[in-house]
Amino acid sequence: MKDLSIALLLDVYGDLLTDRQQRIARDYFYDDLSLSEISENEDISRQGAHEIIKRTEQLLLFYEEKLHYSRTVYDLKEAANNKDIDTIYKIIEDL
Repeated sequence: MKDLSIALLLDVYGDLLTDRQQRIARDYFYDDLSLSEISENEDISRQGAHEIIKRTEQLLLFYEEKLHYSRTVYDLKEAANNKDIDTIYKIIEDL
């Protein structure tokens, strides 16, 4: 099963990736293409497609670990839904 959290991080940090990484990750996570289909479309080996996807996953996780943007947006939405003004102020102060 493909990791939906990686797809979310791709939404947030996709512009930080190379065009090729973006294309392959979108094919894999959004369009649900197999490694074989991606390798055929990109004219690379199946192993090459797999390595690019794994490297891209690691990069996206690295960006989130360093920037925390996705987590911050999620926390703000949760606080807003719960009308928790104190938490919203705390999150904003921590930025």
